[in-house]
Amino acid sequence: MNIDTVIAQIRALCPIFANNVAGAANYASGVRDQVWLPLPAAYVLHLPEEAEENTSANGLWQIIHERIAVIAVLDTMNIGGTLDIADRRGQACAAYLDTVRAGLFRAILNWRPDFDPANPATNREARGIYYVGAEFPADGAFDRARFFYQFTFGLDTLVTEIDGWQLPYAPLVDIRGTITVAPGTAELQFDVPVKP
Repeated sequence: MNIDTVIAQIRALCPIFANNVAGAANYASGVRDQVWLPLPAAYVLHLPEEAEENTSANGLWQIIHERIAVIAVLDTMNIGGTLDIADRRGQACAAYLDTVRAGLFRAILNWRPDFDPANPATNREARGIYYVGAEFPADGAFDRARFFYQFTFGLDTLVTEIDGWQLPYAPLVDIRGTITVAPGTAELQFDVPVKP
């Protein structure tokens, strides 16, 4: 799954973050150097992916389970534009998570990032992005000013031998053949050019 495409989708369809959506490099810089995007913000990261066993006896037919994390970072004392300097425990942030999740759902839930209606042969997803769960980030990136929460999403894609290395072969340029209609009758000849 292309993270840049997911970031663009969230920027376009999840106004909660006001275009403050970035990837793993920006998130790592924030954790290490405390250089964060303006809040509220979201960071989209790849998570480990898993692949099922190949189910084809003489080819390749394999499902890959891709995962991404969308880490929402909220201003502990300013949720939804309302400043509350007394809320040092982030109670308003915790209550606001339903709103954040609903915004993310509207932006990417059931979306198929590679879907091309004009070229169905390239659509490898059987269904769109689905929700896996949510939790506090495992890296423990917390401070009193920022509230972090990770939403995990999945996408299952199919890979076949068409996606991999192809055996070199001479290009097919035309098809020729003979059809016998019935015993004792004339044979039909045909010659079909193949478009490149």
